[in-house]
Amino acid sequence: KDEENITPEVTVVTPTLKERGDLLHSASLRFRFLYKVLIRASYTFDALQSESFGESYLGHRLRLELATRIFWGFTLLLQGQLHFRTFFDGTTLSTLSQIGDLDENFTSATVRLSRRLWKSLTIHFRYSLYTNQFSSETLPYLRNLASLGISYRF
Repeated sequence: KDEENITPEVTVVTPTLKERGDLLHSASLRFRFLYKVLIRASYTFDALQSESFGESYLGHRLRLELATRIFWGFTLLLQGQLHFRTFFDGTTLSTLSQIGDLDENFTSATVRLSRRLWKSLTIHFRYSLYTNQFSSETLPYLRNLASLGISYRF
């Protein structure tokens, strides 16, 4: 054996020409009530059949919103959302990498105060708390978000 003439192993990956396809099935039910308080509630069911390992799931999202006028011309909006998924293949690292991707993938609670300052100008304050189902002691995810903004209608 000649140790000075070592030939490295070469690994060749041959891509397939097969198209990747995911099927997302979704159904939702919504309710809205308006009298002195606006109440909106919704339930959404999702079923994703993916050709990627670890990405197929059954998902459920419950959402509740309450809005009403309160003192000094302020409008109060309370929103809550529970979002959970059951993965067919179990939780994988690719699933855990989606933790910070989209706000709609989280369980959340939001409080928003708005007040019209002039006919076309409104000021808004919003506080939101986000977490998700993969939070644990080893990989916690909790996000607090506060914002102050103005909107102008023309």
